[in-house]
Amino acid sequence: MISRKLPINEQRFHLCCLIQKLFLNHVVIFLTFLLLSSFVINLEPIGASQLFDIYKKGDFRYIIDSLSGKNDEEILVKARTAFAVGDRKLTISLLSQLDEKHLQAASLYYSCGEYIKAGEIASTYIVNSAFSGWLAIYLKAISSAALGANTYEIWQDLVDSPVGIFSAKARLELARFNFQWGYQDSMIYYLESVEPVLLEKRDRISYYYLKGMISYKAGNYQGALRQFKKALRIKYLYDGKKEVIAFSADSLYPHLDKKNAFLLLDVFRENRYYDELINLLKDSAVDDLAKMILAWCYFGKKEYSTASRIFKELSISEDEDLKAEAIYGLAVCDYRRGWRVKAVEKLLVFARNFPDSPLVPKALFTAGDFYQKSDPNRSIEIFEKLTTIYPHSKYYPRALFLLGQLYARHGHRQES
Repeated sequence: MISRKLPINEQRFHLCCLIQKLFLNHVVIFLTFLLLSSFVINLEPIGASQLFDIYKKGDFRYIIDSLSGKNDEEILVKARTAFAVGDRKLTISLLSQLDEKHLQAASLYYSCGEYIKAGEIASTYIVNSAFSGWLAIYLKAISSAALGANTYEIWQDLVDSPVGIFSAKARLELARFNFQWGYQDSMIYYLESVEPVLLEKRDRISYYYLKGMISYKAGNYQGALRQFKKALRIKYLYDGKKEVIAFSADSLYPHLDKKNAFLLLDVFRENRYYDELINLLKDSAVDDLAKMILAWCYFGKKEYSTASRIFKELSISEDEDLKAEAIYGLAVCDYRRGWRVKAVEKLLVFARNFPDSPLVPKALFTAGDFYQKSDPNRSIEIFEKLTTIYPHSKYYPRALFLLGQLYARHGHRQES
């Protein structure tokens, strides 16, 4: 976290960025209007109770219709609200009615894909070192980049900005240019001064990828793995992740020892990069751990017959943990294929034979839930076993609740 207190203009920009990224959430739309009307553009705010009524009804068009648009400030509020409800055409129409050029308008034009207009407006604001000037340079840079222009010199103008998020973004972009051109030392120079906490998620992915590439080229494969894992664990859908995945699979994986290779594969699995893992492992998975990951990838893709074939191979493994997981995998594959009775019996056999496996509580819960209607007494027996033997399992609270319902429904009043 950054402990320094941000200037008020930078705080407002942080706020506007947050609102713009989350505008589809109705709560944020509501707060957007409240904040814009009350302190960003200093309009007379609508009463709090009236705003709450608008929020409850979801009637955000009221905001647009209630303002006359007699001045630029009201037009901007209407335009922001139109954008928030997804009306791009109305947003652009309202922006065209402005008497003067506003940076808020440049931001909205950019969000609507009108990059030339956004860049034109931003260019008129590039003055001295005032916050509006830095914001204008930033808007010009991202608008020009969206149009495919070379923005290296524009980002250079932002490197020394006192606004941390602008400076961090500029340094990352300059590092990215130098990486593409093969200037390793210049890339390191710009990247070392970037604070990743100031970057948006997609830019943070690029940051960790570049950091990983520095470690990889220095022969520090474990360091590269650390950085790539950070990139892949960021919850954000972005094409830049494909670059990380491709390089990790094709170039980094062969250099890793068994332990670190498994860590990389596990990151792929937890992020559901099933196709990438299958392409990497299907012709070379001789290690049982890799085979297990491959089986769960096919399971994740709903290719249950292929997953079952691999689980069956592993069910005779000498490693007891792998053997237990494989037998569990065979049972859940059958369950997903619709062979429920057979699968549940397999899960109960698994639970008896491997009582120490961390998968047993889940197996018992699945079985108990299955028998609730067809055999409630057996369901009670299974849930009692789960709640008695595995009280620290995450399935315990739900199992206890269902057990209470079963007691009440089938005459076990004292127990319930």
